[in-house]
Amino acid sequence: MDPYPNDEGTTTKDYIIIETKHRLYLVEKLDKDTNLRREYSFSSTQQIAKQFKDAWSKRPFQYSGAINLDVAFVLIDILSDILHIDDRRDKIRMLDPSCGSGTFLALALKAWGDQVDVEAVGIDLNIKCAEGTIQNLMYICTNATAQAEEEDNAWTLTVEESKATIHAEDSVQLPTFISDKFDCAVANLPWNRNTFEYNEGNNTIECTNSGILEATAVTLKPCSPFIVVSGRDNEQNELGSSSNTRNCLEKLGFHIVGEATIPPKGFALPSSSKKTGGKKKKGVLSRTSDCLITVAISPQR
Repeated sequence: MDPYPNDEGTTTKDYIIIETKHRLYLVEKLDKDTNLRREYSFSSTQQIAKQFKDAWSKRPFQYSGAINLDVAFVLIDILSDILHIDDRRDKIRMLDPSCGSGTFLALALKAWGDQVDVEAVGIDLNIKCAEGTIQNLMYICTNATAQAEEEDNAWTLTVEESKATIHAEDSVQLPTFISDKFDCAVANLPWNRNTFEYNEGNNTIECTNSGILEATAVTLKPCSPFIVVSGRDNEQNELGSSSNTRNCLEKLGFHIVGEATIPPKGFALPSSSKKTGGKKKKGVLSRTSDCLITVAISPQR
């Protein structure tokens, strides 16, 4: 994967996304003549993984649409690699335009906060999610130096030199209430509205999730990573909404680094007797709630 394909003089690395039934792995691809191998998955979050999982499972605000935690670990780790977190000393500004219960924001604060100052911004149209996210961040960030302050449907929490701000707003209108640019973004799009439609006449993006992607694109710095999690459109479309996510991002000028499905494409569990009237049908497989991950880099402009 070359996140900066047109950047001359930069050192690039190749990576392979490996899908299993249980996890997504990002593995560095080495030259064939080397005997060294390095698994990259969970590299920066391994130390906090168990402690975070135990604490996060008891968070005060639980949300049914929350991202699978193992997947969230992988995505934050991918961002860590692209951003070179281990080598950075400047502040990192991260955006989650559909923050839900705040999983990505909490992970970024916990995984990166000891190395760099983090400014995490979350947005959710559901005010209960916005309020719940700040409650969860106050719970997980036990070293918070100030109580959350509310102003104009926005809550700010200070955690040592880092901070998190949560807005109860429509992400499609993001550029109207946030002017600063972000170093990275990650979004678990609302699955129940995962439909992408275009006005071919003027390329206007009309549906909610496409609007979220367009608004996020405007607020990203050039050559910044954006990871999108989306659901399958339907059972007939093999690539599901991943192809629609790709189309939308490419129309916005993004370079697509890679895509993967969780669980792997085509994986399904045998149907249970409960769903077949007490009789198991031989060879019948039930649908799984696949999600699709698209890793992209914003245009250089």
